[in-house]
Amino acid sequence: MDVHLIIDQASETPLFRQVFEGIVNQIVDRHLPYGTVLPSTREIAAQLGLSRDTINRAYEELIYQGYIQSQSTKGSVVCYKALSTEDPLTANHLPETEVRLSQYGKTITLSPEVEAADYGIFPELNYSCAGFDEFPIAKWQEILIRCVKATSTAGGGYYSDEFGHEGLRRAIATYLGRVRGLKVTFDQVVIFSGTQQAKDLTARLFIDAGDLVAMENPGFSGSRRAFTAMGAKLLLLPLDSQGLMVERLADAQAAPKLIYTTPYHQDPTGVVMSPARRTALLKWARLNNVLILEDDFDSAFRYGKKSIPPLACDGDGQVIYMYGFWKILFPVCRIGCIVVPPHLVPLYRRARSLTEREFDFVGHEALCQFLSEGHLDRHLRKVRGLYRSRRAAVALALTQQLGGQIEIADAEAGTNLLVKFAQQFNEEAVLESAVNAGLAVVTLSAYYSGMEPEIQQYLMPLGHAPEDQLAAKATVFAQMLMKKCEKIHVD
Repeated sequence: MDVHLIIDQASETPLFRQVFEGIVNQIVDRHLPYGTVLPSTREIAAQLGLSRDTINRAYEELIYQGYIQSQSTKGSVVCYKALSTEDPLTANHLPETEVRLSQYGKTITLSPEVEAADYGIFPELNYSCAGFDEFPIAKWQEILIRCVKATSTAGGGYYSDEFGHEGLRRAIATYLGRVRGLKVTFDQVVIFSGTQQAKDLTARLFIDAGDLVAMENPGFSGSRRAFTAMGAKLLLLPLDSQGLMVERLADAQAAPKLIYTTPYHQDPTGVVMSPARRTALLKWARLNNVLILEDDFDSAFRYGKKSIPPLACDGDGQVIYMYGFWKILFPVCRIGCIVVPPHLVPLYRRARSLTEREFDFVGHEALCQFLSEGHLDRHLRKVRGLYRSRRAAVALALTQQLGGQIEIADAEAGTNLLVKFAQQFNEEAVLESAVNAGLAVVTLSAYYSGMEPEIQQYLMPLGHAPEDQLAAKATVFAQMLMKKCEKIHVD
């Protein structure tokens, strides 16, 4: 069956959102009644001339919001029963009053700019975290037991600091000073249960509805959601080989309220911001009195010897620095933190006092001891070597099979391999071959907002298996892809 949808390629509304809204309208209007089996994503993609990934994103949102469900025997089936005030069977069951949401509630529920909660999170990539196979779990368990026993003697002061366990904050300040060159005191460190919570609070403190927030495109969807949930308008800045194109900031009609960036190892392209761009960005932010939220999300996994300091080292109070332990200590610890300039400490303390006056003593103390006793350093030295070897092995296997038909991005950090394919390999063939070979691969399409990538780009995780197994799977994947491509051309 065909589903009549009107897609406007020139619209600022993302294509997947147009597909989603078009199908929702037809379901609500009963043109697609309860029990209707929708066309496959492949059929709709062909019908509309869109990528299958775009349709998959729309279907995922439909499933998430309860309009359709996926059934193994039928496919995607409408499970939403539209109500009508003219229907005597349902008229008496309609609610007399609607729940009156706040502006924030309306925004996260109704705004097409706020992406679905699970969109672009990618469990296939292990959430871009390191694999668990090499984690020193016995040592972590030992420390946890020690910390649990210590709770019986812990004083009330351990539970009353809005910024978190002071011992952990001191350990983090020392660690960041040693490995990232940050000159920071412990009272500038604010601990969160994760970095997404840090983004959320920062957005609440600095962004009003209608404010402009600049960020990289492509970029992490979770960051887009944190800002658009507050009603922000996004200024999406493109990238080149030197990182974020700072000169595009001058093209905006007004200066943004906040600039969010991943300069050390851009998420997801891996591009490192050049010294000239760093200088230009900091200078522009100072002249225009704009805050920078710097996400140093995976600097721990660096392979090259050259370590580039954070923007916060030269920020002069314009940079809020964010660091997380989730990617390093997955899945046992997801603690994140921000380092705020001294003049913002009272603001963050007052804000935290309204929402979080206690903390998890055991979790904070465990990470404190893991850091202070050097276990994190030893763990990272080990896994950096493993990831460097795995990256080289997978890259070699792919290059031997596909040669000049792929381009593997240079990277000195990260837990994934970024691969660009020649246009002859369509997305469906790449992803299907990866599934059949047992190799996790995701397209970068979800990282882009308001546009489709010009080049087919994919991420392959390096933490799912030992080096020899990853290389073998990459070889099988490449061979399957070549055969599939040859078959498509013959047909």
